[in-house]
Amino acid sequence: MLGFHRARVRIPLLAAMVSLASLALVAVITRAVLHRVTYDQIDEELDTLVEAIGSDIELRGLQDLRQDALREGLESNIFEFRLEHHSAILFRGAEVLGRTGDLPQLVEAPHLAELSGRGSAPYTAHEDFTGRKQLCRFQVARLAGLADGATLVVFRSIDGTLRALASFDRALCALSIAGALLSGLISVLAVRQALVPVERITEAAREIGAFDLSRRVPAAHGTEEFARLASVINGLLGRLERAFIVQRHLTADAAHELKTPVAVIMAEAQDALREDATPAQRAGSLRTVVEAARGLARGVDDLMELTRADAGVELSREAVRLEELVEDVVLTSGPFAATRGITLSWEQVQDQTVMGDRQGLARMLANLVLNASQYAPPGTIVEVASGSGDGLAWLEVRDRGPGVPEGDRERVFERFVRLAGGRLSNPQGSGLGLAIVAEVARRHRGRVLVLDRQGGGAVFRVEMPVV
Repeated sequence: MLGFHRARVRIPLLAAMVSLASLALVAVITRAVLHRVTYDQIDEELDTLVEAIGSDIELRGLQDLRQDALREGLESNIFEFRLEHHSAILFRGAEVLGRTGDLPQLVEAPHLAELSGRGSAPYTAHEDFTGRKQLCRFQVARLAGLADGATLVVFRSIDGTLRALASFDRALCALSIAGALLSGLISVLAVRQALVPVERITEAAREIGAFDLSRRVPAAHGTEEFARLASVINGLLGRLERAFIVQRHLTADAAHELKTPVAVIMAEAQDALREDATPAQRAGSLRTVVEAARGLARGVDDLMELTRADAGVELSREAVRLEELVEDVVLTSGPFAATRGITLSWEQVQDQTVMGDRQGLARMLANLVLNASQYAPPGTIVEVASGSGDGLAWLEVRDRGPGVPEGDRERVFERFVRLAGGRLSNPQGSGLGLAIVAEVARRHRGRVLVLDRQGGGAVFRVEMPVV
């Protein structure tokens, strides 16, 4: 059906159909009850007359019965019981013994035979006595006593009653249809009024674009459900706005940070291609290209790691022993630290096990070790330690570098944030290493702290719940 998928069409139509079905059921039940009550009343009148007249005839007998006695008896009972519009006939075999005045003088024998064959239960049929073929309700009684062998038939026309019942049936049908139409009309008005807030919210949401997320949908007044809907949509728009702002900043920062190694690679490659460049100069340019490319690759890996974290990729969970984790990271990071004149050492205070992503935890610790190796003075030692206490497992990386000013200890974990000294000592860095550290710690329900080291330097401490 055209437009049936729309709520403003479907709901009123369904309401009208349900109302019509309900009213039709009520009408059918009402009609059945009314017809039954009407026929019961007619049958009770017939039974009353049959009992009264039949008893009188059984006591008086048939010998002294005059032709008008039946009519008089019927009329007396009509007066006594207020029963009108009835007729009666008394016969034995093919002989009519009495009849009411509205019946013809001659009643044919086939008609009497048909009446004689009926049972005592009331029934409906067309009468064949007056020639009018009226639809009547009959009751037949076989008399006993002094009227043994005689049959008494009392009947009345029900044409008027049936016309009244038919009029009532038509009224019920009209009321059912009118009720369904009224219900549909009320539903149309109610649905239209109820959907006004939704249409306003829809129109406002349609006008909001990706570059205009500061707008909000109007709050619906007077309806709690729609007010909650508007609140939820506005909350979603607020989160999307913040996410788009972060994405724009991330894109701008990434373009800025990745532009530097790309520019270095291009400049050094052009320098190596100069015709007057010496072999030593070309070798130096290639080494610089390799370092810049390595830094670029690390930056891309860091961006991919943060993208997976932002997308909410589910972590793999396994039991990770911190002793093994520290040992593996120290072994794999040792060659890089050695190129900068840094010695790595590790200390196990107390072995502990945490549940988490082994690869992510290894990357977190490796970033801390590489960060310390880049900023610590050559010839110093970077210490890596693990332990537990107060229900927390911890990892520490200690260096003898310049440390982190107290006002910058939160900023260093933001993406693409690099302090001034860091840009000079590590120009290939992307400013994402510590951001990944903070993200991995957060996803393991932990945190990262930056502390001063006694004698100079910094301590980066990661705390996580133990198994």
